[in-house]
Amino acid sequence: MGSDSPIEIRQGTRWFALVLTVIWLAVAGAALSFGWDYYTTPLTDRPFSPLHPVLKPTGIIGHGFGVVGTAMMAGGVLLYLLRKRVGFLSGLGKPVACDSG
Repeated sequence: MGSDSPIEIRQGTRWFALVLTVIWLAVAGAALSFGWDYYTTPLTDRPFSPLHPVLKPTGIIGHGFGVVGTAMMAGGVLLYLLRKRVGFLSGLGKPVACDSG
């Protein structure tokens, strides 16, 4: 089979999605384990938490979460637009026709 067969593309896409999922789960798990006490504290008590300076929205980690989240959303939109406009990317992510028989 050629390197651009639908089966090979689909398997490569699944592998890529699995790797991204594992990375996301690891980062989310690390963030939750580090900030669990802070994020389960009532909102009125959070400013008195020792973690507040770094996890508040303007803190280094809180701000980083916002920057990463924004980059992920913008990157997703950019990749979608590129897939629609760039020839060699147009075959990625196309839905596979299925029989409804």
